[in-house]
Amino acid sequence: MKTLIDCWLENADSEWIRSEIGSRKVYIWGAYFNGKSVMQWLENTGIGVAGFIDGHKEGGTYAEKRIFRPQEVLGDQNCYVIVAVVGKRAEIEDYLLRYHYQKKADYLYISEEIPEVTISAVKSAYRDCNGNEIIYKGEGILHCRIRFRGYHNKLIVGQGFEANSEFEITMENGGTVVIGNYFRTEGRVNIEVAAFGSLEIGNNCYIMRDSRLSIKAEGSITVGNYVTAGERFLAMGSKHSPVTIGNDCMFSHDVTILSTSAHSIFDLVRKENLTNKKEKYVQVGDHVWLGKNVIVLYNSNIGKGSIAGAGSVVKGDFGENTVIAGNPAKAVSNNCTWDRRIGIEFGDI
Repeated sequence: MKTLIDCWLENADSEWIRSEIGSRKVYIWGAYFNGKSVMQWLENTGIGVAGFIDGHKEGGTYAEKRIFRPQEVLGDQNCYVIVAVVGKRAEIEDYLLRYHYQKKADYLYISEEIPEVTISAVKSAYRDCNGNEIIYKGEGILHCRIRFRGYHNKLIVGQGFEANSEFEITMENGGTVVIGNYFRTEGRVNIEVAAFGSLEIGNNCYIMRDSRLSIKAEGSITVGNYVTAGERFLAMGSKHSPVTIGNDCMFSHDVTILSTSAHSIFDLVRKENLTNKKEKYVQVGDHVWLGKNVIVLYNSNIGKGSIAGAGSVVKGDFGENTVIAGNPAKAVSNNCTWDRRIGIEFGDI
């Protein structure tokens, strides 16, 4: 899985880094997979690594390198630190300040080096030197808050877009968002797409306030046409755990769809990540109604025309035109369907 750090390394200037380091010993802050990626990149460019710094992992080794406490390394003036931790951490910055380390001269905080740009208004198209791109197919000005981190992100927005400054899209390195025609939002709605993730929303969709669609690295969410979601809607997808939502679906308030646990769970005996094996998909068929406070968990398939009652916790496969309810949800009725209009007769469907 490519991370934000990996994408920065692909564009980093190794000669500039080498000149800053000089003859000093190099330590990588962060004894985990991002730190390992940085170590391999440095060694491939001929820069040796003396070890890792990690205040949460005292002693021992990682990737065959010793792990040091911050104070063991920062007291040595003959060292250069590369921080491979994603995001700004006050604890790390406090240590560097305490030992009088100067930015770039004595340390490189990779998260600070990743290019970032925020756009609030676009007419027709936008493209920057980092390969980030916006294509707006509507008339006039596209007004919303778009934040690109890194490189080669792409946003495509169709005609009839209606939102305001409270609608925010954040994309990181190779992310893709496609929004169809006549998309509308009300109040604060956030879309977050991590490295190489993708979101596709069909035509005539509407999402209400305080909602969030979050795609982890290399994950995907696909939403069909004529889908409406109430307040505080949350959908989350990740790598190998896609979310697929069909056409003409109606989600009430406080609906949550999770194809991922978002964190790792490990078996201490077998020493393996259990979530990598369990997370697979969420599929919501066409014309599905999810009631208030419904939670849909990974490995769930809700068939066309079905209804999930309020407060249901859904996990598993359910056929078409089925009413499901409960925790865990079970089929309580078959051969049913629904309509957005209230009080109509069967012949009006």
